[in-house]
Order: sequence, then structure tokens, then C-alpha cells
Amino acid sequence: MVIKDWIEQQELSGRSTFSNKMLKEAFPNKSMQVIKNNLYRQNRAGNIVSPYRSFYVIVPPHYKLKGVVPPYYYINQLMKFLNKPYYISLYSAAELHGAAHQRPQRYCVTTIPPKIKETKSKSNLINWIYVERIPQKYIDKKNSETSEILFSNPELTALDLVQHERVAGGLSNVSTILIELCEVTDFTKISDDILEYINITTIQRLGYILDVIIDQKEQAEVLYAFLKQRPKAIRFRQLSKMHPPVTTQRDIKWKLFINTEIQPDDI
Repeated sequence: MVIKDWIEQQELSGRSTFSNKMLKEAFPNKSMQVIKNNLYRQNRAGNIVSPYRSFYVIVPPHYKLKGVVPPYYYINQLMKFLNKPYYISLYSAAELHGAAHQRPQRYCVTTIPPKIKETKSKSNLINWIYVERIPQKYIDKKNSETSEILFSNPELTALDLVQHERVAGGLSNVSTILIELCEVTDFTKISDDILEYINITTIQRLGYILDVIIDQKEQAEVLYAFLKQRPKAIRFRQLSKMHPPVTTQRDIKWKLFINTEIQPDDI
């Protein structure tokens, strides 16, 4: 059996990914250079892509014309290969919850350090976000084409969008996403343990956006009640981490200095 036939056999057996190690075990008499040459030809032919070094995705027919495979198709297998916990996050998780006003070409995945060595391949479509721990209580699951995938629940998604505003494209973009995401959020589901993963300033900022910017006052009041139970933890902070600090304009209720103007897109 040649490597091309072996790859086809994997696909027929229901496997969507493989690694260099698997190939070496299947072809112990072939040198690594010969294996790499074969993989290069398969990649050029559009039969496989390599989103991470030594890890390959077998391209199904419906993605061949596009030339890329969305990470939803293989993320679970990749993270098992890397031996890292993860969840799909930010605007990518929002899309899974139905908030798909904007669809960036890259996908957000949250995991733990150390940082993953990214490849320069065009098939590398992932923005990695790093946290110390994964908040398992706030993770949802669903089936993809090939396996189960993990993604943040609506409440964690909203908080992550604000906490990682730079990755999410700024607070105006975050607010646009929240307009749709708030159709499925229920902030009564968050409890004290969320503060192990999300800083309290993020809750202040999210509350302000819900209350003042997108007129989700009922949901904002849930967050305000959460904050009122922890008065000693609340300090005046800047609304945005991406803009210069100010002290002239402030919101007393949410204890924020308003250092940027937030303008969500019309939905």
C-alpha cells in the first residue's frame, strides 16, 4: 500500500485526521523524508491540510473547492493530539449560539499555556486565547461533522467577548454580537465561581454595555445585583483597555470611566 492509498483507507474507515507518528508506524520501512515528500504531494493535490505541525486533516469533498477546512471539523482531534483542554470561544462560540451577524475568517479557541507553536500555513485559521484554567461548568457540547466539540455557554461567551475585547475586534463589535447573543443569555446562571476565571471589571463593563448601549436593562440588572453583593471588590475602572485612560466622564452606577464611544452596527 502506498501513502495515498493509506490516507484514502483512513477516510473510508471514518477517520478524519492523522499524524506523522501514525504514518511512521504504518510505513516503518520508509524514511521520514519519503513520508514528508508524499505528504507534500497530497497537500498540493488538495487531499490533506496541516493546521498544525505533524497533524493532518483529510479534506472531505465538500471542502475541496474552498481549499480550507473549518476548525470545527477537526478541533477536538487536534486538541487531543496536543493533549490540551479547550473550548471554542468569543465570536466563534457566539456563532454557535446563533449570533452570526459577522463571520470572521479566523476562529477563536481558548486553551491553557504553554503557547502553541503556530504554523504559517493558510490552513491555520485559529486565534488562540490562553487562560490559566478552563471553566468546565460554563462549557457546552454539541456534535460536529466528525466528533463532539466544546464551546462556551452564552453567559461565558458574553463575558469572554468583553474580557478579550482586542481579540473580539473592540467593544463596538462586541456590542453588535451581544445584541443577538442576549436572546439566549441568562446571567442568573453565573455564580461566585465565575470570578475564578473572569475579573470583576469585566462584569462591570458587560453590565454597562447591556444597560446603556444595547438596552438590555433586565439582564443588566442581574449583573448589577451580582456586583452589589461584592461592594468592596468594585473600583472605578476604564471602560476599554484599548483606549487611553480618562477621568472626566464617568458612569456612577457601573463605576466606569467612559474612555471610548461604543457604536454597535445595526442588525
